[in-house]
Amino acid sequence: MEEEYNKQLQKEIQQGIVIEVPSVKVLNRTFLVLRSDGRLRKILDCRMVNSVTMNLKFQMEGVEHLRQLIQPEDFATTLDLRDAYHHVNVHSSLRPYFGFAFRDRMYTYAGLPFGWNRSAYTFTKTLSVCIRQIRKRWKVKITSYIDDILLLHPVKQELQTVTKQIAQFLKDLGWRLAPEKCRMIPHQRFKYLGWQWNTATMDVQMPAPRRKIMKTLVNN
Repeated sequence: MEEEYNKQLQKEIQQGIVIEVPSVKVLNRTFLVLRSDGRLRKILDCRMVNSVTMNLKFQMEGVEHLRQLIQPEDFATTLDLRDAYHHVNVHSSLRPYFGFAFRDRMYTYAGLPFGWNRSAYTFTKTLSVCIRQIRKRWKVKITSYIDDILLLHPVKQELQTVTKQIAQFLKDLGWRLAPEKCRMIPHQRFKYLGWQWNTATMDVQMPAPRRKIMKTLVNN
């Protein structure tokens, strides 16, 4: 586990997400957690910082927003941003509060850490500027939820072309995409926000693996 942690730390240092510093104001716990896809993610336990940081309430574009946006026979593509929060720089005045130690050295986050209670708010507000520009430049319906972006259009070929253009637009702005999670080929059946959508029948279903988990929880 320690070697995996060090591997992820070195990658973050190379990408400028984490920097080594001589001192910090808050020394937070840090460890690896298991992701839903089976991989490990390095996170920062920001409970001390969160306890003195006011929560900001904001509305995100979730399932209900998509239900209002989607139309029968729409085609869909999805884009996934890699290491979403880390794209956003932390102001120099805040960095001393996101400190942590590893192997007798101190570090802090230069990019938004997973674990801070304002990371989702800050990231969403930052990405929303790009989303507004996309709506202005392309005739496509778009919605996003943290690092997941969904594009909708009634014409399959048009959406495929536009999706490539928007992906390049995001890359040009410095956003990193996760190609293995992006779905660049338009489909009328797609998974988004944990649900299986079908615009041909306008059905929304819970995916089979999730249904199995829910049944297990209910039976227990």
